[in-house]
Amino acid sequence: LRSNNFMASSLFAPEQVLRPCTVCFNGDPVPFPEKSISIPGFEFIQTCEVLETTLPLIVTNVSSPTCGIIQSLGSICGCEINLGGDETSCQLCEASKRSSFVPSKPIPPLKHLFEGFVPTCELLEAYLLTKDENDVICTVASSLLRDYCECGETETQEDHSSESPFSSCDLCPNGDPIQYPEKRIGIENFPFETCQQLEEATNLLVKNESDQCELLQKIGPHCGCPVEPGGCQVCPDGGPMAFPEKKAKFLAGSFGGIVPTCELIDSFMKSMPSDSSTCQLIRESSGFCGCAPISEDHCLICLDETPPAEYSDREIPTMLLNQIGFDDLPFPITCELGIAMQYQILANSTRCDLATIRRDICGCFDGGYNYFGGDTNRKRAILAWTPRVVAIFSFIGGLAVIRDVICDDKRRKNLYNQIMLCMACFDLVSAVAWSLSTLPNPTDDIFPTYGERGNKWTCKLQGWMFQFGMTSIFFNLSLCLYYTLVIAFQWRGRRLHRIKPFMFAVPIVLGVGIAFAGLPYYSSVLYGCHLAAPPLVESRLPGIILFIMPIFCVIIIVTLSMMFLYYRVRKQARSSRKWRFSFRARKFEYPNQPLSYTSSAKTTLSPGLSLKNVESSEKSGTPVAENTTERTTSFQRDHQDASQSNNKKQKKAKKPTASKLEHEVFWQSIFYVSAFYISWPMVAYVYYDGEGHPMAFWMVLFIITPMQGFLNAGIYFRPRLKRMATLRARRRQNSGGDGTLPNATSRHGIFKNLLQASFLRFMC
Repeated sequence: LRSNNFMASSLFAPEQVLRPCTVCFNGDPVPFPEKSISIPGFEFIQTCEVLETTLPLIVTNVSSPTCGIIQSLGSICGCEINLGGDETSCQLCEASKRSSFVPSKPIPPLKHLFEGFVPTCELLEAYLLTKDENDVICTVASSLLRDYCECGETETQEDHSSESPFSSCDLCPNGDPIQYPEKRIGIENFPFETCQQLEEATNLLVKNESDQCELLQKIGPHCGCPVEPGGCQVCPDGGPMAFPEKKAKFLAGSFGGIVPTCELIDSFMKSMPSDSSTCQLIRESSGFCGCAPISEDHCLICLDETPPAEYSDREIPTMLLNQIGFDDLPFPITCELGIAMQYQILANSTRCDLATIRRDICGCFDGGYNYFGGDTNRKRAILAWTPRVVAIFSFIGGLAVIRDVICDDKRRKNLYNQIMLCMACFDLVSAVAWSLSTLPNPTDDIFPTYGERGNKWTCKLQGWMFQFGMTSIFFNLSLCLYYTLVIAFQWRGRRLHRIKPFMFAVPIVLGVGIAFAGLPYYSSVLYGCHLAAPPLVESRLPGIILFIMPIFCVIIIVTLSMMFLYYRVRKQARSSRKWRFSFRARKFEYPNQPLSYTSSAKTTLSPGLSLKNVESSEKSGTPVAENTTERTTSFQRDHQDASQSNNKKQKKAKKPTASKLEHEVFWQSIFYVSAFYISWPMVAYVYYDGEGHPMAFWMVLFIITPMQGFLNAGIYFRPRLKRMATLRARRRQNSGGDGTLPNATSRHGIFKNLLQASFLRFMC
């Protein structure tokens, strides 16, 4: 026998297992004993039968690495391939491209894989059959050796003569030798362990100017090849990496199945320009390799919490990455990488806000999706059902106003009631939208919510209903204009009739136009579907134009109008008090002369004016302020009664109530704007600042915002309820003041009568 290092190591290796090595891994005899085989250095082994007879004498330990190498070549002799059931064998040459295959061609750079002896293309092919096609060694060997072993169609003499002579590839592009030949490559299952082995394989197996040569030269800086200036560096500040040996599994697809280390990535990126998109993406991921943060105020996705290790390999959904701003990524973003990217993202950026909203994907805070402070499923259910319950009250309130106006002929013709009717109709639309809550939210949205059952179109429908129901705020302006014209400027009859079309057309046109203009922008806002704000969308502009600006314009106009209205009423009330003071002074100075009122201020409000008088006088066109003759007669009569009687109680009853009028108008204006102020400004506020609020804040929002219809109904019925309360007090006073009331006016009786009257009114 020919002695060499291989045989010596095999014969004198310590025996650990008594069973000797066999050609087939399962111990079966070789199916093709007459098959010829050629092993460099073992020329005496020419057939599979000789190999089967000699191998147990040479290798007595079936568990030795040498036995594993020989058994990996057993497919040449027809042995079964030792491969997992769900794996596919690696093919060096395709079945249709073996006509020019050279099986006996030696491959010296791979001798370290075969325990010291140089394999041939045939032996390498048999060896690769025991590897999965997704294995790194299969990817690298098939890429580098298919041309070397001449896998392909049979070429004619003309084709062969037309080819250019083989020019070997150099690992360093400038042809210089590598500076670190003993440096390890650091790639798991890579067929070349050191830079020297990689350089030898590159010079022997790879053709110059080929794709394989270009790829290997990008690894050259890792082995000490010179780098041109202006190349990309993984760390944005050019500093060192804290974890150079860390393996980046997420880049295996980009490296042909190879899992590179951070140091290898840095060497690979130096051949790319620093302003390329790939360089920017790798720099944003540099926190994975331990590069310095972009700032001390960087993003903290999980705050100070470390996410569980079982979430590290979970891929972040592509839809969420696109929302954050990562489009057309060349590799998947896992949770381990996503959490590491926080060091290159500023804390107050949109990307940070979006990442923190869905940090539950990567296991932060025990993997619970926390929105609106609802960190449990029970709390999220409460948040979803609260606006539904409140919306029912608004729906009933709006329906009551509609019934009250429609079922009464006088109210149907009254401008004030017509405005309230339109406002109530749009309050019904808002109540329906709020009652749906999270139900129309898309089930495939990146921000899941409790109770979502919808899709893109149901979401847009609810958003349109929200925006269309917002038309009621424009009818607030119409109502504000109505009160200002009637009370402050004494408009009646025909003058109001001329501007009536504008009071209805302008709000409806604005509301419908804004509702349809927002159709492209309606999306999930977690509590439903409406105009979303960052970080859910990129821009605030649609929400500002279609939502914020209308609300603030109405707030400003309503506030100024109410202030002006109160100023006019207060001024008129002071004029009335001044006249009364003059009347009393003249009476004291000329007690025997009759006095008459001859004021020329025909537009001054009379002391007994109320809002009910204003509304009832609108249809008839009768001025609220009486004419001069009527005032003279009235006040002369009061003067005669006062002079003929000394009864203090009668004098008190005849006393004008100007201060009461001022007080009534003031509080009516306060109640009028209160429903609007309570419902809308808070929604506008959360559009700008919707993060960091506790659950209690959102509960208040979900209670007061859907309540607008209920509040408007309360203001509408307030004068009637106030008159009922006054009537009840008078009946109590007429009963003797002892608290005992007749059955018809008892507390139970009044409540019963009110209920019956309300029911009849509601049902027409």
